[in-house]
Formats: sequence, C-alpha cells, structure tokens
Amino acid sequence: MCRLNLIAAAICLALGLSGPALADSNTGTINQTGIGNNASIDQTVNVAGATSTINQNGNGNSATSAQSNNIFGSPYWVTSYVDQGGNSNAANVTQDLAWYSSATVQQYGDGNSAGISQTYYVGQSSAWVYQGGNGNTGTVTQSDVYNTTGYVWQYGGASGNSASVTQHDESSSYALVNQFGGGTTGSTGTIDQSAYSSTATIEQFNAGYAYANINQTGSYNTALIHQSDTYGSGVNGYITQSGDNNSANITQNSSVYAGDWGDSATINQYGSLNRATITESYVFFSNASIGQWYGSGNEATIFQGNMTAGNANINQGGDGNKGTIKQGYEGSSCCGYGLTANLSQYGNGNTAEIDQTGWYQDATIWQNGNLNLANITQTGFGSSYNHATINQTGNSHIATIAQNGSGNNATINQH
Repeated sequence: MCRLNLIAAAICLALGLSGPALADSNTGTINQTGIGNNASIDQTVNVAGATSTINQNGNGNSATSAQSNNIFGSPYWVTSYVDQGGNSNAANVTQDLAWYSSATVQQYGDGNSAGISQTYYVGQSSAWVYQGGNGNTGTVTQSDVYNTTGYVWQYGGASGNSASVTQHDESSSYALVNQFGGGTTGSTGTIDQSAYSSTATIEQFNAGYAYANINQTGSYNTALIHQSDTYGSGVNGYITQSGDNNSANITQNSSVYAGDWGDSATINQYGSLNRATITESYVFFSNASIGQWYGSGNEATIFQGNMTAGNANINQGGDGNKGTIKQGYEGSSCCGYGLTANLSQYGNGNTAEIDQTGWYQDATIWQNGNLNLANITQTGFGSSYNHATINQTGNSHIATIAQNGSGNNATINQH
C-alpha cells in the first residue's frame, strides 16, 4: 500500500510540473455548416504558440475565441482566425498577454458583427477585420500595447456599415478604417487613440452620407481622413488632436458630375507646433473649419477648388501661427463662385493670407495682438463683385489687399 501511494504521488508531481508545458502550442479547430450554430474555443493560462480556428457557413451563427497567455509571467504569441459566410453572424476574439500575436475575422454577408480585443502587453501584434456586404459592424480594441496595428476593412456594397478602432496607452501604432466598394452610403468610421508617435487613417470611397471621426490624445501623432468620389449630401469628416507636434489632414473630393453638396470637414487641435490641412474640390455648399487653440507655432491651411457657395474658417490662438485659405482653383481649372473665407488670429507675430479666384467672393481677416501680417488677394474676371476686409487691433501690423475686376470692395481697419 505504501509503495502504491509513493507511485501515485510521483505521478501527480510529474503532472503538476509538466502542466504548463503540456498547454503549449495547442491547436483548436471548429467547422460548422448550418443555421444558428455556436462555436467556442477557450485557450487560457500558459498557451504559448496556441492556434484557434473557427469556420462557419450559414446564418445566425456565433463564434468566440479566447486566448490568454502568462507562461512564467512572460508574454508569448497566439493566433486566432474566424471565417463566417452568411448573414446576421457574430464573432468575438479576445487575446491578452501575447506579444507578436494576430487575430483575424472575415465575414461575408449582411448584418454581421465582429469584435477583436487585444489587451495587456500585446506589443507588435495585429488585429484584422474584413467584412463584405451591408449593415455590418466591425470593432478593434487594443490597449497597453506597443507597435501594434488595428484594421477594419469593409467592402462590397459597404452601405450602412460601422467600423471603429480604439488604441489606448500605446506608441508607434497604426489604425486603419477602410470603407469602399459599390458605395459607402451611410457608413461610419471612427478611430480613438491615446498614443505617442502613432497614425490613424480613415478612407471612404464612393462616399455618400458618410461619417468619419478621429480623436487623438498625445504628441507626434498623425491623422488622415480621405473621402473621395463623394455624392449626395452630408459627408462629414472630423479630427480632434490634443498635444504637440501633431499633423491632421482631411480630403473631400467629388467627380465633376457627381453633384455633391453640403459636406463638412472640421479639425480642432489643442497644443503647439501642430499642422492642419483641409482640401475640398467639386463640392457645393461645403464647410471647412480649422481651430488651433492654446498653442504657438501652428499652421493651418484650407484649399477649396472648383466649387460654389463654400465656406472656409480658420481660428488660431497663440503666437507665431500661420493661417492660409485658398479658394477657386483646382489644378488648371477655374474658378469659384460665392465663396466665403474667414480667418481669425489672437496673439502676436501671426501671419494670415487669403487668396480667392472667381466671382462674388467674400474674405475677412481678424487679428488681435501685435506685429501681425495680413494679406488678401482676389482675382476676378469682368464684373467680379468681390469683397475683402482686414481688421487689426494692436500695434505694428501690416495689412495688404489686392483686387482686380470690377464692382469690388476693399476695407482695412487698424486700431
């Protein structure tokens, strides 16, 4: 009896010591065909090199993959892949404590949802969501990470889709939302980053009634929104950045015959040494606005070409800022009609410039402070009926207005 107890103890000790090793490099695979199926793979606690694969074909299916790795307190890689074909399917993938890991969800159909979450020491990892169809939702969440990538691609019909990427407490990371195909009507894309030296990009093609929003907190970040071949009305792009040495760019353009109107592009930056640019072309009754607050050494530029009844506004607070608005030209084509430009600066040593080409244009510069420079140039043809006003409050300012054509009006007020 004693000998048997010793053997049992030895077996238990051996199993206990080998437990973590036995969990390494596991592979789990589930294949399902039909309607209303559920698939779940759970690989947790000491699962270095584990792989999870779920394939489902049908409607109303659900797939879940959970991977957590903490071998001896050190993170290792894991891989998860979910593929679903059909409508109204749901997929959820979670990974933590797993460097160099990857998670991919692919869905083909309408009304599907996909979510990937990577948290806690998942540096140099990647998350990919691919969705083809309409009315889909894709979400990527990454936190406490370094040099990671988060992607949501929505294509095909790409109407009424929603995509979001959230990256917090990270650096040197990249987030991308790409919506394209037969039209991104009513689709939304959002990116939220609390980061350092990271990049966020939203691309929407054949965009009608589309919405894009990027919010970044931190320094040395880059944000880009590109909405092309816009049509209909109500295409909106927003970027907000808090920190220094950030860069933001929004581009909205329509084809000559698309008849796009009422688009809006807005950039707000809080900090110093930031750069912001908005470019709009072949868009009617659009609005472009840049606000740079509580900082110095910032630069803001708005370009609107070949459009009617557009509005451009720049507001800058601080010293040594530069604001530029150009309206009217698109390459070698001309011109603008009924455009309005307003540029306001509060501080010292600022530079403001407005350049307009076309008819019935209105330009106004407001400067409050000292040692500021303002310039308005309006190029008209025949009876232009352009209006230009410069208002400067303070000392040692310079103001210049240049106009050609007839029926123009120019005013400079210095107090």
